[in-house]
Amino acid sequence: MSRTVLQMLEQRVMDTPKRTAVIYEPDDRITYSALWELSGRVYAWLKTRGIGAEDIVMYCLPRGIGLYACIIGTLRAGAAFVLTETDNDCKRTAYIRKDCGCKFFVDEDCWNEIIETEPINGYEPINLHNLCYIAYTSGTTGNPKGVLHEYGSLENAWKSVRMDGKPLLSEEDTFLAMSPMNFVSLPIIFSLSCAFGNAVALMPYSYHSDEERFNEYLKDAGVNCGYLTPSFLRNHYPFHQQWRMCILSSEPADGLYIDGMKCYNCYASTESGCLLTVFELPRAVTPAPVGKSQSDIELFILDEDEMETPTGEVGEICYRNPYVRGYLNLPSRTRKLLRGRIFHTGDAGALTADGDLIVRGRLDEMFKIAGYRIEPDEVANAIRSVSDLQHLVVRGFVYKDISAIVVFYTDDVEIDEVAIRERLLQILPEYMIPTNYIRLRDFPLLETGKLDKLSLLPPEGSWENLRKLSSANLPVLGKGRTATVFAFGQDKVLKLFKPSIPFAMIRQEMVLTKAAHSMGVPAPNTYELVRSGAGYGILTDKVSGTVLQEVIGAQPQERQHLISRFASAVKALHQIHVSDERVPDIREVSIALCEQLDPALYSPEDTAKIRAVFESIAPAETFVHGDCQPGNAIVKGDDTCFIDFMLCGKGDPIFDLLCMYSHYIFLPSFVSDEKCVAELGMDKVGAQALYDMFIKAYYPTLSDAQIVSVEERIERVHAARICLASVVLPGVFPVDVLQKAKDKVVRF
Repeated sequence: MSRTVLQMLEQRVMDTPKRTAVIYEPDDRITYSALWELSGRVYAWLKTRGIGAEDIVMYCLPRGIGLYACIIGTLRAGAAFVLTETDNDCKRTAYIRKDCGCKFFVDEDCWNEIIETEPINGYEPINLHNLCYIAYTSGTTGNPKGVLHEYGSLENAWKSVRMDGKPLLSEEDTFLAMSPMNFVSLPIIFSLSCAFGNAVALMPYSYHSDEERFNEYLKDAGVNCGYLTPSFLRNHYPFHQQWRMCILSSEPADGLYIDGMKCYNCYASTESGCLLTVFELPRAVTPAPVGKSQSDIELFILDEDEMETPTGEVGEICYRNPYVRGYLNLPSRTRKLLRGRIFHTGDAGALTADGDLIVRGRLDEMFKIAGYRIEPDEVANAIRSVSDLQHLVVRGFVYKDISAIVVFYTDDVEIDEVAIRERLLQILPEYMIPTNYIRLRDFPLLETGKLDKLSLLPPEGSWENLRKLSSANLPVLGKGRTATVFAFGQDKVLKLFKPSIPFAMIRQEMVLTKAAHSMGVPAPNTYELVRSGAGYGILTDKVSGTVLQEVIGAQPQERQHLISRFASAVKALHQIHVSDERVPDIREVSIALCEQLDPALYSPEDTAKIRAVFESIAPAETFVHGDCQPGNAIVKGDDTCFIDFMLCGKGDPIFDLLCMYSHYIFLPSFVSDEKCVAELGMDKVGAQALYDMFIKAYYPTLSDAQIVSVEERIERVHAARICLASVVLPGVFPVDVLQKAKDKVVRF
């Protein structure tokens, strides 16, 4: 029969009594013999109070050697322990104390009694199915849950820290433990130290966030291995003190490899009480397997019908562990997750052809778009394969038929989101392509060192707004030629574009609107791209007020005043100097587009004349809206706010003035007077008059002859821009319209 952890620890005490067992501060350490004696005081104190099998003792003491000795003393008494540190949140401690129903609560006053107690030797006989400890979850999604572990969990724990039967540690090692002592990692670390004889370094929390002090501790304590999350290792490596080995768990280690240090990627949980699987990373691997079970625990992948899945097929990771009773005081949750003695983890995974487990994330992190189930890790791995991004997390947000796939990353690299999208479309279906990329300096971490995924949210909590909506449909606020605007919560709107509008143009509008807002342009801020059906949309701030075009149409007696006011707002817009590199130069863009004109429609001579129109415009760094007309202006009181920045940039103001020509003269020329009245609130003659009124208001000092000259120039540049529409918006204008525009350019 194999020896228990207490028998192995007792043997260490006899064989190497002077060897260091535990380190707190570098100069605060204890040998195996002294630790055995200190735990003997705990054992004696408990025994005099009648503590034994199935009794629960809760400890609330400072982090360090004393609390570690309490584990051993409780085991020697054959009882069960619950650990909390005095630095833990007091509400959490109070909750755990009430929840666990402990027979004794040991605080610092009790500890003072314990250390004065005469130690006794030996330990009580135990059964592997006696209650050993209660490990509480972090409680990040509610109250912490207590998991009931039997003594057999300690045996599974040390057996699991092996690879092909060989221990991962030896008595020459000092193993770093950084997580709170009340987490399940500590019983695992304790059991392996009993089995392998390594020292345990219980690093004080004050060293965690100070890189210099952290490295000094590693050196002074002689740390050469430890348990880390991939996030912590990525953020803090290289260490000044070279490590021999590390155990990674809690998060994906995709693409992680450190030359010269053995990295074992593992899978574990509070409910397992041991490392469920172990895999040595031979190189940077994506996705990184977590390996096979090294203990007596059986692990398998089950489908929705609780049948084992074929190799490579994703299902729920499940295992059979006879030494875990379930959750304390949560019978319904225990029944749900522990069915037929099989624990259902809620994690998604698949087995490779070699039998190694690959974790695919949480089942509840998966989401559906258009009825298709999407695994965030699959999207993340695809992004890694087509870009320089390696440190990233993918999250999906879905509300009815509106969805966003957001990529959060920490890589310090420049990325081309449109180019990444095109590459991803070669290997993923369109509904799996991310809509947004957000760069973070660091990923947020929980106190366990795990990635805090729940805090990774789209900007401004717009999805929180949606969850509060009771309506099945979003109210329509307005419609335009390219998009429909919906109310999206109390202070946001969704501008949903027609499926015919290219994704790159929609994304460009989001970027340019954000840039305009940051430069002080009276514009709403934008937040993220979303998908709805076959189209894409942008979430922006809601702008209160009325569209100026509607006011002009409804109040003909006020048109002179309204158009004069609009001209003043446009002139103010043109006072803004552009220095933002995200904003394109409209003149240069127009010249470049001339090279893409269809030779079937435009001869080389035609192209040269169109290009000459743009070359004749002087370069400028003036902000230009690009579609500047009353339909894209919202008025409220004396304030004017602009919307629709898809075509904005920098350049000569003429690029905005031609928009008024297009809105009031060019576009009405395609419709009847009746339709013109219906759309603009005036006939074509009135529209022409309004355009003339605007130009005079914009140039109040010019003579009538000069106004005519300005309008001719506007018409010429407008005709050249219409020619370019065949490249930018193919199919929007019929060939005969493009022909007329070309004739105008040639004639001028």
